[in-house]
Amino acid sequence: MPSVSNNVSWMPEKIMCKTKDDAEKRLRQMKGHHQGWTFSVVESLGGYMVLPKQSITSSGAVFYPSVMSDKGLDLLKSIERLNLKPYDDQTGLIISKWTQGATIGYGHLIPQSEWSFFKDGITKEYAETLFESDLSSFYKNVTDFVTVQLMQYQFDALVMLAFNIGSGAFKNSSVVKMINNPGVKTAYSTLQSAWYAYNKSQKKENEGLKNRRECEWNIYSENIYKPW
Repeated sequence: MPSVSNNVSWMPEKIMCKTKDDAEKRLRQMKGHHQGWTFSVVESLGGYMVLPKQSITSSGAVFYPSVMSDKGLDLLKSIERLNLKPYDDQTGLIISKWTQGATIGYGHLIPQSEWSFFKDGITKEYAETLFESDLSSFYKNVTDFVTVQLMQYQFDALVMLAFNIGSGAFKNSSVVKMINNPGVKTAYSTLQSAWYAYNKSQKKENEGLKNRRECEWNIYSENIYKPW
């Protein structure tokens, strides 16, 4: 990744095109070559421009990137696994009545108020739409709550963590505090131990969560994307 200063993030160059078709073709190419950036086609004098959009938080900090990489998305999907019928996230069993932890699609928790909508299952297409919608809120969590520059793999790992533990837990976590301020005092001696602390389900250590935390940490610290 190109280097960045504290105040200015590197940006892909804008592209001028004569026709809208040419601009949309370049738009597709730019999306494939610049992970973490979004682009738009804007009509301009003499043609069309493909413009990169910066991801700017409410505090004014500029981040690179703002969305997960393809390999991060693929790994998260493989971890969550696609389920078109409601299931209990504690047991993995298909359910016919709402329960705490009712889940569907790629790890989407079903509120009791929405049970009637999801109880008979969903299509794969809707599962993808639901996943994208869920992810957008966790992208915002990371860009809003983390106040330092992030590499793509670090962003991926943090989104995966937030997706699993939830927005509130992520916002108030020692992980976020220690990333933002390495010198801050918390209950943990290292960032790794703070990360690994989220290994319990119903107050008991869970092997699946331990493996998940290790997977995320390997991405964050070493840029290694590998399932267990």
